[in-house]
Amino acid sequence: MFDEMVSLLKQAKLPKDDILKKRFEAAMVKKMAVLRMPHTYWQADHKINPSTEKMLWATILLEDRENFAVVEGMAHAEISEKTKEKNQEDLLALTEDILNTYTNNLLQIAPDESFRKILMKKVHHTCQKEPS
Repeated sequence: MFDEMVSLLKQAKLPKDDILKKRFEAAMVKKMAVLRMPHTYWQADHKINPSTEKMLWATILLEDRENFAVVEGMAHAEISEKTKEKNQEDLLALTEDILNTYTNNLLQIAPDESFRKILMKKVHHTCQKEPS
């Protein structure tokens, strides 16, 4: 679902927001359906079970804080199911680690430092916690 996005990023280009938003919305519907099923039925096919990492990237590129938080929750649910971790503090730490890895992977895909700076601005804008 996000092959074009990845290809453009590797060329130091940003995908068009309207196209990316539509793909993200379709991915969101599919991912939510997958997460409602027992873990044993989760498909590895990214056309059926979109990559949480690529969904997170899309929210960052769209600078969509609201859906970023939704994808965080999806990552948390996936890790909980895959690891069967019961301790909430450990589960939160695992989720934070994987989200940091996903974000770093986005920055690493940038072919040069100037494009990496553009991506870093998007990361900081999207991932920054609102003051309470």
